[in-house]
Amino acid sequence: MLFRSCLEAKYPADSTVVVNQSQFLDAFKITVQKIEFTKFHTRAYVTIENISGNDEYVSDKGVIIQGKKQFEEMYIFSDYPSISSSIPSGVEEEGYIIYKPILSKTPFQLIFTGDTTYSGDRYYTNKAIFNINP
Repeated sequence: MLFRSCLEAKYPADSTVVVNQSQFLDAFKITVQKIEFTKFHTRAYVTIENISGNDEYVSDKGVIIQGKKQFEEMYIFSDYPSISSSIPSGVEEEGYIIYKPILSKTPFQLIFTGDTTYSGDRYYTNKAIFNINP
């Protein structure tokens, strides 16, 4: 894939963790395939599949929590495969989500947040939490 080669050529990975874990979150199946670390950013190669019968909107591209710090999605340039925000029913989106650089040898969580629902006297937020131990 040309775009993947451009990203890897411009920002080669110093190390990679193969994850290959899936979780279900609301209308989606989220698969984290791998995490790549560079001195400029951390990138997650992810597949998000719309498993509902409706077109859905991905409102959250995840956050990394490492220790007591939070690392949100960032933009580096336009020429790499990324996840579209709108995913039709039955379609898989595959690409990189880019985050600020983190420590490559320290455990972290990649957390995707879904819908918030109200039940009884509390609000509940659905989450898919991937525990990564490099």
